[in-house]
Amino acid sequence: MKDFKKVASETTSGSFIYNDREKIDKDLLIATYPDGVTVIGADLVTGENGIYAVAIFAENPKQYFNGGKALTDIVKEWADGYEDCEKMSDDLRASGGVKIKFTKTKTKSGHDFTAVTVV
Repeated sequence: MKDFKKVASETTSGSFIYNDREKIDKDLLIATYPDGVTVIGADLVTGENGIYAVAIFAENPKQYFNGGKALTDIVKEWADGYEDCEKMSDDLRASGGVKIKFTKTKTKSGHDFTAVTVV
């Protein structure tokens, strides 16, 4: 049977990832976890500027972060073939997750950019 309460909660919050979690800012994430984080769950959310990824990590599963283009592209590939991102997240968690390192850098033209490296 469909979990109607869960569906209603996710619909109003935007993602199951947000439920009972606090957002961590990208700069704080990089400063707190300079060696990277192990992503154990992710979702794709539609916002004002299109689709973007949100993710949770093993190092502090009570926090989530919003991803940029690189992480969104990764999560889209992970989600391909799954009925929904929650099932994909279950498999991701069961596999031990994927360690990803974020590094602040600049583009050749001098714009700020967050590089994503799979560790």
